[in-house]
Amino acid sequence: MTSPRSHRVPPALGLGALLACAPAWAGEDVAHEPETPETPEHGVDAHAARHEAIEADERYAKEHPNVLAVRVLSSAVYDADGPRGRWGLGAVWERELVPRWLELELGVNGLAGRQDGTLAMDLLLKKPIPLAPSWELHTGVGGTIAAVWPYDRTELEPRGEEVGGLPLLEGGLVGTFGFFAWPGRHVGLLVEVNGKLLWGEEGLIGETEIAGGIAFRF
Repeated sequence: MTSPRSHRVPPALGLGALLACAPAWAGEDVAHEPETPETPEHGVDAHAARHEAIEADERYAKEHPNVLAVRVLSSAVYDADGPRGRWGLGAVWERELVPRWLELELGVNGLAGRQDGTLAMDLLLKKPIPLAPSWELHTGVGGTIAAVWPYDRTELEPRGEEVGGLPLLEGGLVGTFGFFAWPGRHVGLLVEVNGKLLWGEEGLIGETEIAGGIAFRF
């Protein structure tokens, strides 16, 4: 009678068969897992999105080359009588002549102070400096002319000048530096600092202006 112990598989034989089959199983698993090379897709997508946004902004600017802004102004005037202040309102129309390179600006400002009131007109050529699709610096130079109405004309009489109702005229140069912020495509914000050098009845006159307002693109 054969002993039950004689039908058992030797432990060494079973372990060897398992190890022999292991490489085949491992190979099958590896074969079903294709290698995926790492690519900087996120950086490429971000660069492409930024380039597309800039191109879209350029197309929009070509289709809407005009900007109309309404602003509040504060100015300081420096002449022979010393510094004095003025406050007022102004409007600016801007036209893009060469996209992202050259703009034409026409501004009209009405200001009043304790001694006089003035109505000024500025004409400038400006260079835009785009920082982002919704942010833009600009700088420019041009000419300005102003009509000034003094409240008290008695001081003009000793100089032999007419003291009628006609305004005094001033003219000169103007420079500007400012920026636009466009939270939306059609509506934005404007901040500017302007410097003027004028020649008028009082001689050489300097003036600085700080302006801020809301702009509309169309």
